[in-house]
Amino acid sequence: MTSCCGNGCDSCRYPRGEVEYVIYGTPNCTYCTQAKNVLIQKGIPHEYIDIHSDPVAMARAKREGWKTVPKIYGPDAEVVGGYEDLMRELATR
Repeated sequence: MTSCCGNGCDSCRYPRGEVEYVIYGTPNCTYCTQAKNVLIQKGIPHEYIDIHSDPVAMARAKREGWKTVPKIYGPDAEVVGGYEDLMRELATR
């Protein structure tokens, strides 16, 4: 499932070109939820990808050796890091 809120509703999906952040996470991850909520509250276009529901994302996580989620990518697909890294980046905006 890919959407800004994780609920799959069409009203909150952004066109690919408008997405500023991509969050890879899992349903029971508190930091994943917090990262999504911060971006929603700030009105920042983003995409959430549940790695348990997306085989391509899961393969990427395994291939790259991810130990934790969220994995957050920012503009230009640059790695932001995790939730705390996102908060530091947003504080400079």
